[in-house]
Amino acid sequence: MQAHPKTSISSRSWKWAQKQIRGENMPTRGVIASNRISGSVSHGRWQARICQGLLIAFAGVAPTGVHAAEVASPPQQRVDAPAPTGVKPVKQKKRSSTSSTIAKGFDATPMPATAPPPSIAKPSAPAMSLDQINAAYGYKGWNIPFPSFADSVMQDVGGFRSALAKEGFGLIVLNAEIVQANMLDTPRKVPSTYPACTGITRIGGICAGNQAYFGQSLGSSYTLQPVLTYDLGRIGLTGGQLAFGAYIGSDTDEAYLPTGSRISNLSWYQPLFDRKLEAKIGWFTASNEVIGTNVGGSYANPFGPSASIPAELGLSTGQISAPAARLKWNISDSFYSQFLVQRSFPVNGPTGNAIYDEFQNDGAGLRFNSPVKGTGTLYLNEVGYQTPPLPGAPFTWIRAGAMYNTSEFRDLSKLATGGTKSGVPGFYLLADRQLWQQDPSSPLTAYRGIYVGGTAMYTPPETAAFYQYYEARLYWVAPFASNPRDMISLVYNHNEVSPHLADFVNGFATETLVGARYSTNTITAAYTTLLPHNVWLSLGVAYTDHPSINYFPREGSSLNFLGGLFVPL
Repeated sequence: MQAHPKTSISSRSWKWAQKQIRGENMPTRGVIASNRISGSVSHGRWQARICQGLLIAFAGVAPTGVHAAEVASPPQQRVDAPAPTGVKPVKQKKRSSTSSTIAKGFDATPMPATAPPPSIAKPSAPAMSLDQINAAYGYKGWNIPFPSFADSVMQDVGGFRSALAKEGFGLIVLNAEIVQANMLDTPRKVPSTYPACTGITRIGGICAGNQAYFGQSLGSSYTLQPVLTYDLGRIGLTGGQLAFGAYIGSDTDEAYLPTGSRISNLSWYQPLFDRKLEAKIGWFTASNEVIGTNVGGSYANPFGPSASIPAELGLSTGQISAPAARLKWNISDSFYSQFLVQRSFPVNGPTGNAIYDEFQNDGAGLRFNSPVKGTGTLYLNEVGYQTPPLPGAPFTWIRAGAMYNTSEFRDLSKLATGGTKSGVPGFYLLADRQLWQQDPSSPLTAYRGIYVGGTAMYTPPETAAFYQYYEARLYWVAPFASNPRDMISLVYNHNEVSPHLADFVNGFATETLVGARYSTNTITAAYTTLLPHNVWLSLGVAYTDHPSINYFPREGSSLNFLGGLFVPL
């Protein structure tokens, strides 16, 4: 949940509280296989025009000659650190024309004003704390708190972060490991009586030896993401930031997350007009900056939500980026509006899995256009209302948005003839509210308590396998004072499957022995805790009545053990 940088105590405490519940949406799987589509289409002109326009705008309105350190937001407060005490500047007296005043504690021998004593070294500036380094050089732009340098395993060992900060750089490396395994006595894979997997059908398809869903047998996913930032305040763009990131991933089921490496971030973030506007342009993962699907805003807890509709509509997600531009207008301390334009993920790619097809068709991750024919542009507009948790004033966050994608989608109502449809909309509404404040005695503890939230999403059933999504969530942030970063969550979600897709698959079920669901239901319970040395651990269990859209007989329901380890370095 993104806090607006202000200088009031309420905003500082809100930024601190957000860190307590920080935390990506699990990517959707492809559910339709098709023959590979060759060819390419150019969509570079609109990105070039957007880039040129924003560059001109930034250059024209961004203030110059001021370093970020001069205007950095107050450091985020840790739970074991007191709030900073204001220090008034001491007004210096005018020097005498014949002598200079030597600091107390040094030899007070008068010296000519034009010749300072060579034996006295100039006092060095006090070292920046990790919170101060993070305020100036931490990654900017997410609508939930990005992992902080102060909450990393390595902290500032050997002074390496301080040394980087002196040159204007920040560096953090995110490591995440996810493990899932079905604990019921059901098949661990698709039976060998089914056709052998091909390069396409192995991505979420019902073929011999494949997993029908992630975690049907023991499945694991590992990602490593180094993120390097540079403070553009050093060249006069106050608050601006360049960011470079990479993605390295390995997964036992590539329908869940692709295996390989690529550039995941190359972006420019710039606040304007005293942060009334925030702009970003480049390659970045948009799902971290809009919508806000993470339970409790916790990046460290990946379990619960399965809202795949934004991904089905081509929104970049799963740590895989696409070229985009985003402009956010902070209308007031509570209301905001933001607009995003992005080159869509290939929604009609060879496997039907937009994340996998994007990864496979953009090797380095820096293409403006997609080689997958028919890939167009995604537009998104979101409006929101957000207030921080303060004593007697519970936290509230409501956001609603509309999406529109110009790409050619596979028309599920015309699967027999291979028809397509372009110009597809999507809509979402999410709301979270703090029901009970466990400790309202201070702005620094008001975030503790019980929250409730809900989600509704829709896109036409002709172009999406999941076309309706509903979620209800209940979570308790910081239930124990001894560990104020913990969170307990209980999430129920319901997915409606396109009847066009289900009817088509079920029409051939007697020959293929593959059926299709019309809906799925999941309930997930999870606990996230902060271990010593800033290592996050999430454990949970999830029951799903229909764990895959396409299924084979006797596949059964799933009761999956969930484990997640998040280690920021």
